[in-house]
Amino acid sequence: MAAEKQMIRSLAIRIWITNINEGIYDEEENIFKTIFGKVKRVLIIATIREKREITLTNQSNSYNIDGISSNFELDDGTGLINAVKWNMSSNEYENLKIGDLVLVIGRLKSRFGSISLTIEIIKKIKDPNDLLLQDAFIIKKIKSGKVEKLPLEEQKFDEFEFETESFGNDSANDNSDQLKIRVLNFIQKNTKNSKGTRLIELKNNLEINEKELRRIIRDLEYEAKIFLSDEDSYLSWD
Repeated sequence: MAAEKQMIRSLAIRIWITNINEGIYDEEENIFKTIFGKVKRVLIIATIREKREITLTNQSNSYNIDGISSNFELDDGTGLINAVKWNMSSNEYENLKIGDLVLVIGRLKSRFGSISLTIEIIKKIKDPNDLLLQDAFIIKKIKSGKVEKLPLEEQKFDEFEFETESFGNDSANDNSDQLKIRVLNFIQKNTKNSKGTRLIELKNNLEINEKELRRIIRDLEYEAKIFLSDEDSYLSWD
């Protein structure tokens, strides 16, 4: 029975990207609560909107990355999601083009409100009917009523607090920029030394309070200067 439950938990759930983005991430269980229940591993069919090779300086030995790794932006018509595929063969990488319709199976991650997908399987779809079948399956499930109502989350205003005295204060803005540069330099230095950087390491070494550090990390991710590796540590793009 235990083995059966484990197998059920590992199933990839057919889902739209919008259902993922509208889901609620449970940090303790490390899962997403969606209208289709608790989800960790998903199956989506989407179009590749962007494709970017991840260049890791001297990272192969540390992370056992023998092939090419790539970052994808995927669009299924309901929403967008960023996805990473590690250790791709050169043929697999070259065969995937922007505009291709692909089937993707992977595991969801969330860091500081930023959702990403670690790809396990990605393959090009030749028959567009596969997308129609995917949509039909999801629509049928929704219409059958086999969905769950998501609880309304209370907005955490403390995450968006700002100090009123720093509003319009150039020196405060300069200090924030300097902190961001320090964080980026620290991550870049570790990346060049074949080492990822964890949040606790940044907090302890740079002596930055956690709320400010999380904001800086989120900004650097949005600016595409750093990314979260499959080892749950941060690496720089450069």
